Order: sequence, then structure tokens, then C-alpha cells
Amino acid sequence: IEEFIGIIVKMLSPQAVTKNITLDKQIKSSVDRVQIDPVRVQQCIVNVVNNAIKFTEKGSINVVVDWQNEHLLIDVIDTGIGMSSEELQHLSTAFWQSNNHDQPGTGLGMTITFRLIELMGGEISIESELGKGSRIRMTVPASHAEENQAVENTPAIKRDNNEYHVLIVEDDDDIADLLELKLSSWGYQVSRCANGHECIKWVGPNQADVILMDLSMPIMTGEDTLKYLRDTGCETPIYIMSARPLEEGAMIDAQGQLLKPIDFELLSTVLHDCFSII
Repeated sequence: IEEFIGIIVKMLSPQAVTKNITLDKQIKSSVDRVQIDPVRVQQCIVNVVNNAIKFTEKGSINVVVDWQNEHLLIDVIDTGIGMSSEELQHLSTAFWQSNNHDQPGTGLGMTITFRLIELMGGEISIESELGKGSRIRMTVPASHAEENQAVENTPAIKRDNNEYHVLIVEDDDDIADLLELKLSSWGYQVSRCANGHECIKWVGPNQADVILMDLSMPIMTGEDTLKYLRDTGCETPIYIMSARPLEEGAMIDAQGQLLKPIDFELLSTVLHDCFSII
């Protein structure tokens, strides 16, 4: 638990530092190891903490974790702008965004989190008051695991693969953060671009071994970016990431497609196979 939460906090700390916010963790559990779906739980925590950073201008964010009655209890407590009763009612509604702020976003982060927690058999409870911060609790079933029972759900890639460089082209910070966290934990070098235009500028003086590219992006779409890169002689393997299956024959210049939410076991296999060819 300590290592799992520590990685997430370490990854998100730079974002908090840029806003002069303190991001801390507190582990209350006397149990060291539990059995969970690490990819999905990680995704949920990243979504909630990212939201907390986005809507906190001063003060702190604390991630408090405990284990009780075969459940992992994860509290994200912030001193941010808080939420009104109307906002609380709509928090799990897809694409809904409050008019009380001007922060960018898709309105999907918390919707995805609610649904993932529900699919894992858990629940989310929220305490918040406008102007006084929020406390979001995620409760996830998690059985106690002895050391020899602990299993990494996602196939590990050898650390010597850090010679390979993966470029993420993704405008959704939550998805990009999660991808970067996972790829870095597997030992890869990782760079990021927020749209196709940034990608084209990056590819000029730099070299990636694989590009993971979102299909729907502002300024320049994945489709247009892929076409431009191929037309200008870029031969780097490119995998398109999208929420819907592409029609047969679409994206013919891409090596393949990865459906969102990303299946990290599949991604691990795809990269392993790709680099075996390289």
C-alpha cells in the first residue's frame, strides 16, 4: 500500500508544486499488502487527486489510506473551492461541468471514476461545502495478501528497456498522467505532447521509438497528425488511442489501435512485441 500510494503522490506532486499546494499521503493501515486491481484503483485515485489539484488554489491535499473490513478506504481531502449541493448531484454525470469555475476539462474524469469504483464492487462518498474544500472517499474491496501472494496484474517489462523512448500524444491530462506513470514504472523513457501540432514540433529534433497518439485532439487531430508524419517521412511505429473501434482500413498508416480505457496488459504486450521487432 505504501509503495502504491507513494508512486501516485510522487507522480502528481509536480503539478501541486506549480500551484504552491502541499500534496501529502498518510497510511493508517497496519496491513502492508492487499489484493486489488492496481491499474483501475490507480486510475481512480489519479482522477480524483487531479481534480483536487485543479480546484485548489491554496492549502493542501491529503491522500489518506486505511484498510478496514476487507476494504481499502482512500480519502482525498482538499482545501479547494468545494462544491455546492447542485454540483454534488451532477458529479457523476458524463460531460456535465459546473459554471462556478473556468477550469478546462471534458467532464468525464469523475464519471469514469464513479463507474470504475462501481464495477469493482466499491462506492464513493463525498463531503463538500462551497468555499470550504472537499473530502472524497473511495471504498474498494481488498482482501489481505501475504507477501508471497502479491501478484502484479500487468506483465512487467524488464528495466533494461529504458533504452526505449515512448511519446504520448494526448490532450486529456488524466489519461496522459496514467500512461506516463505506468510506462515509467515499466522502465521506459517517456515524453508527452498535448496535441498533434506539439507532436510534429517535437518529432523534428527528437526521436521516439513508439508514439501513442489520441485520435480526438484540439488544434490538430490524430488522423491529420499521422498523415503529416507519414508524408514527411516519419517511420516511427504509431498506435492510435480512441474510445471507439475504428472501421477496417481506417488509419492504414498506423501500426494498430488501443481502445480507451487503455488495457495495460494489452499495452504491455504490444510494446514488448514492437520492441522485439525493433
